[in-house]
Amino acid sequence: MHTDHPHRETIDLVGEVCFPNIKLEQATVNFGAILNETSKKMVITMSNTSEMPLDYEWTFLEDEITAVSG
Repeated sequence: MHTDHPHRETIDLVGEVCFPNIKLEQATVNFGAILNETSKKMVITMSNTSEMPLDYEWTFLEDEITAVSG
């Protein structure tokens, strides 16, 4: 298109936005009380509800929570 040209055209444009979403089998995850120097494991089923391929990995560190997506 040239600036100040009198002819104008329009086109209809359709777009779709996909966000990576996961669904946990449980609404909440409660690890309860865990003593220092001990560990606890839980198996949680997750499913990808989006069209984007994705991998998730969580690591819980002392005094902070880090979620890493790969």
